[in-house]
Amino acid sequence: MAFLNNLTIKTRLFLNLAMIFLALATLVLLGWQTANTSAREAERLIQTDLQLGEPLRFFNQNFIETLQLSNAYTLTGDANTGQNFNLKVDEQIAALAGLLNELGAELDYDEGGSLLILDIHNEENLDFINTLYGLDRILRNLKNATNSSVFMEQRILQTLDFGIQASSLSLRNALDELNRYNQTAANAELASILASLRERLVLSQRLTAEMIAAKNPEIKSQFDEIGLGFAARPLVQSVQDALRGDFFNRQLASQLDEAWGNYFDAFGDIRDTLITQVQNNHSLAELSGQGNDILVTTSALLQAANTTSLQQQAQEADTMANQLVIISSLAALVLLLVNLLISRSIVSPIDQLKKQLLNLNETSNFSTMSSLTGRNELVEMQQAMMTLLTQVTDAFNQITQVSQNLAQGQTSQRMSGDYRGDLAKLATEMNASLANIEQTLNQVETAAQALAGGDYKLSIDSQNQQGRFLIVTQAIKDAMNIQNQAIEDIRHVTHAMREGDFSQRVTLKMPGDLANLKRYLNESLDRLAEALDAKSAALEAFSQGDFSHQSEAVFNGKLHELNQHMMRMAQSISQMLTEVRDASDHAAHGIHEISSGNQDLNDRVQKQAAALQQTTQSMLDMVVDVNQTMADAQDVSQSTEQMFQASTTGSATVSEMVNAMTAIQEASHDISALTDAIDSVAFQTNLLALNASVEAARAGEAGRGFAVVASEVRNLAQRTAEVSKQIRQASNMNIERIGKGMTLSHQTQQIFADTLARVQKINTKIGKMNTALNRQNEGIQEVNDALSAIDHTTQQNAALVEQIASTSANIIHEVTRLEQKVSQFRLIEPSKRHALPASNKANLVQLPAA
Repeated sequence: MAFLNNLTIKTRLFLNLAMIFLALATLVLLGWQTANTSAREAERLIQTDLQLGEPLRFFNQNFIETLQLSNAYTLTGDANTGQNFNLKVDEQIAALAGLLNELGAELDYDEGGSLLILDIHNEENLDFINTLYGLDRILRNLKNATNSSVFMEQRILQTLDFGIQASSLSLRNALDELNRYNQTAANAELASILASLRERLVLSQRLTAEMIAAKNPEIKSQFDEIGLGFAARPLVQSVQDALRGDFFNRQLASQLDEAWGNYFDAFGDIRDTLITQVQNNHSLAELSGQGNDILVTTSALLQAANTTSLQQQAQEADTMANQLVIISSLAALVLLLVNLLISRSIVSPIDQLKKQLLNLNETSNFSTMSSLTGRNELVEMQQAMMTLLTQVTDAFNQITQVSQNLAQGQTSQRMSGDYRGDLAKLATEMNASLANIEQTLNQVETAAQALAGGDYKLSIDSQNQQGRFLIVTQAIKDAMNIQNQAIEDIRHVTHAMREGDFSQRVTLKMPGDLANLKRYLNESLDRLAEALDAKSAALEAFSQGDFSHQSEAVFNGKLHELNQHMMRMAQSISQMLTEVRDASDHAAHGIHEISSGNQDLNDRVQKQAAALQQTTQSMLDMVVDVNQTMADAQDVSQSTEQMFQASTTGSATVSEMVNAMTAIQEASHDISALTDAIDSVAFQTNLLALNASVEAARAGEAGRGFAVVASEVRNLAQRTAEVSKQIRQASNMNIERIGKGMTLSHQTQQIFADTLARVQKINTKIGKMNTALNRQNEGIQEVNDALSAIDHTTQQNAALVEQIASTSANIIHEVTRLEQKVSQFRLIEPSKRHALPASNKANLVQLPAA
């Protein structure tokens, strides 16, 4: 403690602050070291995730897209989708190879193009490499299985088009021909067999659609039982036996047998392809599941590695946190002890000084103060305080003496002594206050003497006064100024009245009796100015034609008499102008009635003239129309003659067209028979090409060239079948159209015959119509001449009416101008003209505008 008492308080606080900073720096260094270690571990985990996790997630996303493309390609069979799928698989295989290389695997390719692992340079990624390596086989098998599935789907569609549909058509045609033959032969057993085969054909088509839609090869057993399977073979053989002795029709039985065999073979091909396709689809599902399992396993391995790293990092962080807590606790304990010692060294002297000051406050005895020990700021502060207390005691004694003298009316004594700081300022302010009191008393005495002598212009200097001294001197000064200003303001108003200006008033605010004097004077001036303003306003209104103006003010004496004379003059002038207004109003009303009658007459005449002109023009238009109708009738007569000749020629042409269309119909039937033979050849060629493609696929690499040739042959057969189908459709359409054309041709012949008879009747009626039109044209011309004479007379009447209307308008204009002149005056109502109230307030009336 003795060591600390010899140190200044500032030094002690700096020492305490330095120890706190040292402890904080130690804690910050340990925290930074812990955070830096955690950051390095986190960076390592991020790098691991970027090196392995991100590529795995990207590869997983691409694998899902590959599966989606596989499904889309399998469902649609679109060539562009297939190209994108194969390209996506190749990209996945290349990405897998790159990922294995990044993990530390040395790779190569075998003869089939599959990946081989030669060596592993990073043993930490051994599990990842072994797991991901299986994806190469899965991707390659997925590519082959998908392409194979699409190929089989296309093969099913081709077999359905060129096998099932073509053989169904051949079967239906053969059964139709056999039914037509049997209608002549009337073989009941053959009819039953043909009906059974037709029913089995319908059932076979339904079973084919169900088998393809459900992808269920087991439907083949139903096909054999109720369709065109093995159970239908005896029926076909029975048909051949029934027609074996018929040399001309046994070819139909051979066609039926051939079509049945084609349908049977096509159904079997579809069933075999479906079996292979179902197995291939199972393989696709298994490959997808295996690929997903591998990716899930890889993600689990990555998650386990990250979890292990995080656990290690957490253990290291816990160890460093424990160390940081122990060091922080020790540092806090040391800082607490040091703070206690330093605080005690400062608080103990302050507490001692506090007790001395409290004792001094209670006893006011300076002898009880004792000095502190040591060399610091508290000891110096106590010594300065003792010196200050001595000076304050001396100052209080002098203030007491000065105050006693001031109470006795002596203002000449001042404080004297060698004071410093606030005590010196206190002595100066005390002396200044005494001087102000003495100066104020002197000025009050001077002002009282001036007021007693009637001098209101005395100036009192109050610039150096403050507080209550300033208020006293300023009040005396204001009282003298108010009396002086009142006298000057009244003098100014009386001077203006002498010059004829009654608008000036005493505006100065005055207290007491001066305010009453101001009010009496201003009220007298207001009444006089009001009377002059009222008379001036009345004369101004009369000069502007407003004789309804009356003053609202109440006057007495001579002013009231003057106001009565002016109001009587306004009443006389208003009565005269009212009589003029009434006379002009009656004249304008009569002239308006005359003008209105003329205007109605003028309108009726104008309407009559317009109606006559319109009627005349209508008659002229009717003459033109009748002439045009006569000309059109002549043109129609010539046209009907030409139509008769054209109809005769057209009837002969239609007969020739019917003969030509009959020949075209026979040729179209021959073309239809030829297209059936082309269909049969194209179907058999397509079956041979399909069988060749299957054999080429089974032969593998050795049959690839033969498969190309078979594919081209199949395409050629398909195009031939399509062209044949188009020819058949066109031929059938031509036959149908030719039949309709022949029907229309016969109808056209009949129409031409009817037209010839009707043209003859029309020509006769047109001649009669020309004669009637000539008589009608002469009658219309006579009516038109009579209307022209009436129109001339009507025009003369209209001109006379317009002249009368113009004269009436001029008279109305002049009367209107007179009314407008009179209406400019404002007059007094007749009922109020002789009754002036005490307030002189009149009711006003405004003349209406003309």
